[in-house]
Amino acid sequence: MKRSQDHVIGFVCVASSPPKGIASHLPRHPDLPSLPSHPFLSQGTMILPGFTNSKTVSVSVEPNTPLSTITLSSAHRLQLLPLFNHLGRYACDVVLSVPTRGGSYTSHVSLGCSHTPGGAEIALGSDWISACSATLSDDGSGLEDPGLSIISSLPAGHYWTPSNGTTIVY
Repeated sequence: MKRSQDHVIGFVCVASSPPKGIASHLPRHPDLPSLPSHPFLSQGTMILPGFTNSKTVSVSVEPNTPLSTITLSSAHRLQLLPLFNHLGRYACDVVLSVPTRGGSYTSHVSLGCSHTPGGAEIALGSDWISACSATLSDDGSGLEDPGLSIISSLPAGHYWTPSNGTTIVY
């Protein structure tokens, strides 16, 4: 089985095509904020803490938004380089960690740049939600931990790490 090139960004090593059946031990960044007991709600959108490029960011989870975005001012603050991607979108590629109740998702994502500031620096749309099969908790307090069947079927570039720091890649 051929393994594609690994990308090292900050504290996370993300294999763009992880080999099946191998457990990978990616460290959980010590500064990743834990899931708040009551996340901030802005116009009905859940705002969570996230971590990227060695900095904390605000992340909204927006199931009714088709594509994930980052504000252009946040891209500059995080020293990201916006480029036109293969779809002709002005976008930034980034490794983003978002907390769940008992761990965190870490994803290598392409975020479209937005000139319109919203309630958060990064808006995760249905593209990210579908890729991770992420579910919002019933009480609206955050993201649920994924089940083992979801963890084993996460696409390349998306991982879930339990709070103990071990990432399992199937």
